[in-house]
Amino acid sequence: LNVFENIAFGLKKQKKILEDPPQHKKEKMEKLLLKAKFKSRSNLEKLSLETTKYTNLLKKWVNHLGITEEKQLRKNRSLYKKLIIFYLGIIRSKLLDLEYWKSWWEYFPILKEQELSYKYLARAFSSAEITDKVNKLISLVGLTGYEKSAIDTLSGGTKQKVALARALIMEPQIVLLDEPLSAIDKDMREKMQIELKKLHQRLKLTFLLITHDQKEALLLSDKIVVLRKGKVEQFGTPSDVYDAPSNEWVANFMGKSNIFEGIYLSPKEVEVNNSIFQLNNITGFRENERVKVMIRPEDYDVVPRGQGFISVTVIDSIYKGQLWELKCQFCDSILFVESFNEVKKGEEIDLLWDPIDVHLMKLERDERWS
Repeated sequence: LNVFENIAFGLKKQKKILEDPPQHKKEKMEKLLLKAKFKSRSNLEKLSLETTKYTNLLKKWVNHLGITEEKQLRKNRSLYKKLIIFYLGIIRSKLLDLEYWKSWWEYFPILKEQELSYKYLARAFSSAEITDKVNKLISLVGLTGYEKSAIDTLSGGTKQKVALARALIMEPQIVLLDEPLSAIDKDMREKMQIELKKLHQRLKLTFLLITHDQKEALLLSDKIVVLRKGKVEQFGTPSDVYDAPSNEWVANFMGKSNIFEGIYLSPKEVEVNNSIFQLNNITGFRENERVKVMIRPEDYDVVPRGQGFISVTVIDSIYKGQLWELKCQFCDSILFVESFNEVKKGEEIDLLWDPIDVHLMKLERDERWS
């Protein structure tokens, strides 16, 4: 799978939505897109769907989809009848209600241009094959027992399973999931996240998931692409993006973080607010170079005074069920700490951490001159 290879895409008077992407090649791997603004993420999905207008771009993006030319599709409109018959087979199974399919063309306005190869559109299925495929898919997505249920009687999570089944019935090579779990409650969302993960591992398909939820991103993805104003800020594994962000913006976007400005002394030490932080042999910086130093709130250990690396004063303490979130004063900086034990406002404590949890980042270009 060629992902984001030499693509620039823009809407509305040539405004670029995606530009300067990295190159990466790997087959059968889930891709996940994060974007602070919904508009740009939706436009990226449009890029993956507008197969006729952007055929050349998509052939670079996913060169194994076998996207056909518009003229070739128009010459074979009779093939769509076979596709309709296939979907009618799903209706006969009562998995989907008839009212939904009365507006079939409205629900699939770009069917004539969708990312199915000519050979795949040409496939025809017997009633027995249709029944077998539908029954297997019902079992796969966990809809057994709901075969005769009307759509309007199903819960939000079950409706999402129906939508997923409808997407998987044609055995696609890529499944686009745009905020699939955003409209359901927390408990059901967590269950669906686990089911999606298992389903992805079982089917070994490419899932392109777009989400606002950073925790969902870290849970479900094999690789994450973080976008900012149309530019790829970072591409990597969930642990890379969370624990080793490329810059301060990515660090804050992926979760709460404590970021200080420091002076790089050696692969083993960095100076922050006149205190020496131990490093885990970090290279790639010049001696005395100004850097950004990041430590996540969960990476601190709270210890009594005199037993830690730095001393801080707790200026606020909030109980969040499983832990306490502490807001602390460290010299002129504010830092956040997660503690399993209660620490009251006004207390003075020390903090410890493992040097492996300290991450350094380059300063942004405009910060270097400040």
